[in-house]
Amino acid sequence: MRHPRRLLIAVSALAVVLTAGCETVPFRTADHRNTGVIGFGAVAPYVTARPGVSAPAPVAAPAPEPVPVPVPVKPTVNRVNVYAAARLSPAVRGLPVRLFAPHGRVVAVLDPVTSRQIAKVRTPKPVLRVVPSWDLKTLWLTGPGLLAPLNPRSLKPGRNLRPRGASALYFTPDGLTALLFTGRRLEFRDPHRLKVRSSMRLPCPATGPADFSADGSFLAVACAGSLLRLDWLTGEVTHRVPLHGRAAQVLLSPDGSAFFLTGPRGVRRFDAASLAETTPLRTSHPVESLAVTRDGATLFASGRARVTALALPAGSPARTWRLPAPATLDALSPATRTLWLHSAKALTPYGPTGRPLKPLKIAATTLTVFPQPGRYSLGRTYR
Repeated sequence: MRHPRRLLIAVSALAVVLTAGCETVPFRTADHRNTGVIGFGAVAPYVTARPGVSAPAPVAAPAPEPVPVPVPVKPTVNRVNVYAAARLSPAVRGLPVRLFAPHGRVVAVLDPVTSRQIAKVRTPKPVLRVVPSWDLKTLWLTGPGLLAPLNPRSLKPGRNLRPRGASALYFTPDGLTALLFTGRRLEFRDPHRLKVRSSMRLPCPATGPADFSADGSFLAVACAGSLLRLDWLTGEVTHRVPLHGRAAQVLLSPDGSAFFLTGPRGVRRFDAASLAETTPLRTSHPVESLAVTRDGATLFASGRARVTALALPAGSPARTWRLPAPATLDALSPATRTLWLHSAKALTPYGPTGRPLKPLKIAATTLTVFPQPGRYSLGRTYR
């Protein structure tokens, strides 16, 4: 037992000698004038302590800064007219106005002034609608199993993202999210590449008619026989109002106080805050489509081969004219000098007073006039 004790004493003495000859080496950052010792594992140079100067007291490493999370910014609300934008966005400056007329797997691109066909865009699946992106830099071709970008300058389509079922595409007013309705499923997607971020199940199948409130905080959605108030920030349905019928279109009134819906006896009107139905705007015919002028003074309602111009905000009929054949009003020219209607056989433009213009023998499912005045696109309308 004596030898182990002698060995332990010798090792202890050697350790004391070695530590006495060592020099203190603190860890410091590159800028060591106002910083203290940092923890092991950090990237920092070795700095030899000066003789006679003791090492500074240890200081805790600063906590990492939190990663910033994008916060939705509410758009500026024009309490007089939400459609009052008069200028084109810089994103579309120098881009000529074109009329996009999809039919089947072909999108005809027309010059609305000369009525000349500029190009034909072919797609792998039928196109239902051409939708401008929020930043107005891309057009999206949408339809059953179709979601493909189209460059508005080169008119070259991109790769189909192949969504589930029929699709209706919208963009939130803050530009941070794209909303894609595919039946009972609502997908929240990246607004640029439209990659899926998340999704939610709706209480009923939504076929597409929808519009945002004036402040952009919620979306009014026609869902089968109901009108939903969808809080897209939380993904919750906060109101559900029975419609006792179906609506082909939902459109916010220019002053933001009501939502207009198509109906069998005119234009149905719902309070924008409570979604309670109020006094309708009467017409002499069923209404299947709606379009509002840029100045917010006139609402055009078409259906059953008739078009009625309603004076806003009262909604009294100003004039009604008959069409030679059933056609659907789907687009207005940027200056509201031309109303574009389409049917299974032709495009039929009219002046704002009902004067017929030269028809085009081109079939179309829907119509999109692009670009239009506005800071950004919500999908079907501009703000």
